[in-house]
Amino acid sequence: MDKEGVISTKNLVANRIATIQEMTSSEQWRYVATEDNPADFVSRGMDSLKLKTCELWWNGPKFLMSNQYPQRQIPVSVIKDPDLGELKKAEQLLLKLVQKEEFKVEMNGIQNSAMVPSNSRVKTLNPFIDSEGILRVGGRLRNSDINFNQKFPILLPSKHKLTYLIVEYFHKKFLHSGPQSLLYQIRQNFWILNGRNICRKVVHNCVNCCKANPTCTDQIMADLPRDRVIKNYAFNVSGVDFCGPFYIKYKGQRKGVYNKIYVCIFICFVSKAVHLDIVTDLTSNAFIATLKRFIFRRGKCAKLYSDNATNFVGANIELKKMFNLVCKPDETLASYMASEGIDWKFLPPGAPNFGGLWEAGVKSSKFYLKRVVGNIRLTYEEFLTVIIQIEGMLNSRPLVPLSSDLDDLNVLTPSHFLIGRSITSIVEPDLTNLNENRLDNWQKITKIIQLIWKRWSVDYLNSLQQRNKWHFEKKNAKIGDMVIIKEDNLPSCQWSLGRINNIHPGKDSKVRVVEVKTTRGIFKRPISKLCILPIETVCV
Repeated sequence: MDKEGVISTKNLVANRIATIQEMTSSEQWRYVATEDNPADFVSRGMDSLKLKTCELWWNGPKFLMSNQYPQRQIPVSVIKDPDLGELKKAEQLLLKLVQKEEFKVEMNGIQNSAMVPSNSRVKTLNPFIDSEGILRVGGRLRNSDINFNQKFPILLPSKHKLTYLIVEYFHKKFLHSGPQSLLYQIRQNFWILNGRNICRKVVHNCVNCCKANPTCTDQIMADLPRDRVIKNYAFNVSGVDFCGPFYIKYKGQRKGVYNKIYVCIFICFVSKAVHLDIVTDLTSNAFIATLKRFIFRRGKCAKLYSDNATNFVGANIELKKMFNLVCKPDETLASYMASEGIDWKFLPPGAPNFGGLWEAGVKSSKFYLKRVVGNIRLTYEEFLTVIIQIEGMLNSRPLVPLSSDLDDLNVLTPSHFLIGRSITSIVEPDLTNLNENRLDNWQKITKIIQLIWKRWSVDYLNSLQQRNKWHFEKKNAKIGDMVIIKEDNLPSCQWSLGRINNIHPGKDSKVRVVEVKTTRGIFKRPISKLCILPIETVCV
């Protein structure tokens, strides 16, 4: 029957019921017991041979032959349990079948010798068989006033389909409660072997719970890019990012509207040197001007990495337009521009973890800005001075010790690649004309400073050595996995559903970037922005 036929049938039934209700009253209706109702034979099923000789089916109930209907009251059992106790019997039957299958040895031992075998996994639970033939957990609560099921819960195996169905039922019944609460509710009636882990697994595989509290997936960190592990000039390969906004005032201004400015951060891939500059807005023209200042102060870079910010994309388009305009008229000039051109590389959308090098620079810059500037409104010159000072501090951070000698406290800093020494290092004083009596005190002070510097630099370097995400591999995302796409500006209940349409494994065969198909289109996203739902994978 098609959809229109189903609708017409429903309308017909609804109209007939409405007509019957209008033409009759409640006093005219009577109760028909099961033993007098021939319709039950069809709904419950009956053998064809028995149906052939069934007088009730062919002739109907006897009271139809007389003019008087017997006065009957609806049984209380029917009102309370319309299924005449069949659900409870079915439940007991299923439990018996499961226990006979999983605890056959234990039940035979109890029936024959009233003892459980010594090597049984349930021996410590002191099990017994009740009057219904169901295996229950024993104990010392026989004299308590609590419910019989709480005193002696029904014993269930850990790896059976019925056990999982029961746990899922309780999980939904009690409003998707957590593992601990779920286990407590189940133990009011059942004792599941390894029940805590079963509850955790059911909660973890619940799609609704996963949507309500999504956990993004991750993967072991990939190898460092080639541009970060080969020798190169400072800032020849760099990453760029913005932080802000910050507010400044005009010089001499006491009240009025403050102006927004941003800090543009360039990070050298090889030396981790930092270059900071101020940008008045986030337009392509402003970034191009900042890039020009960077090039003429630090030299032209061969590669520049950035995220997919709109201003970066726009600036790259403008640079390509300018490059094409210059390239077409003159081959010589085109060759020169090609050799001097910048190879611009963008990260996948929404993947700030791929740019951890410059994101760390942003974090460090904000660390100093919050403590030095705070809520103070500086002028342009004051803010620029602070930015340059922060640049010097960041370029004086220790990278590695210069030697393994315990007495050598010198460390390599990014500024060594720029000026040959640390920017904040103190020039050693000339002691040739100093009185010998004062040398002892000076040596003590120098030794104390060296010990403090050594402890700080060693602690800093040791903190960079061990990271968990460098050592633990995770399961790869697969084509067909159903995922939730994390959106930074939306609550988790409004995150979009999608399915992985394509994967982009790295050189180590680990998947960290995928293409996700949603109702809005196909997007490329890192796996750190995805929550894989516990649904069976369907390849597309």
